[in-house]
This record gives sequence, structure tokens and C-alpha cells, in this order.
Amino acid sequence: MLLLGTQRIIDALPCAIMRHPLRTNRKDDHLPDIYARLGEILADILDGDDVELRPDTTAADVEGWDSLNNIRFMSEIESVFGVRFTTSELTGLDNVGALVKILEARAR
Repeated sequence: MLLLGTQRIIDALPCAIMRHPLRTNRKDDHLPDIYARLGEILADILDGDDVELRPDTTAADVEGWDSLNNIRFMSEIESVFGVRFTTSELTGLDNVGALVKILEARAR
């Protein structure tokens, strides 16, 4: 019986890893991956090439990143990273770096 339970846990690991791509044992070694994944998500929304995002990047820095696409972007981030943002978190975002900080905090 225990073996069956253990097997289920092992079988579920790839799904759990995909739902929580930020989890890691070493602090900050996953940051480039977060920025790259956010850039891919935004590029898909904008129907363009990959967008290179940095901590200081804002919507004004990216062509086509308007208010409607911002809503789509945040919704997709919630889906991909398995998080839900509060209204105060969303209104407090000044740049991509602030977004990454929230994602990092949720991954712990």
C-alpha cells in the first residue's frame, strides 16, 4: 500500500515541477529563467519575437504592451506560475523586477 502511494507521488512529480518552476534550492540561480519565461509569455501575447525583460523594464519600454495586453499578461502569469495576484499587488507593480519579487516570494 505504501509503495502504491509512493509511486503516485513519483508519478506526480513532473506535474508538480511544471506547476512550480520557480522552486530551487539555491537562491537567485533561477532569476534568469523567470525573466526569460516572462519574456516568452509577453511575446506570445504581443504576437512577436521574444521580449528581453530586465528588472527595470516597464510597459512603456515594450511596443504593444498596453492596458489590455497587461491584463492578458497578468492572467497568463497567474496560470503559468500557479499564483493569484491581489489588487494591491497589481497596482503596486512599477516594473518587471517588482513582479519577479512577488513571484519569488510565492515560490518559497
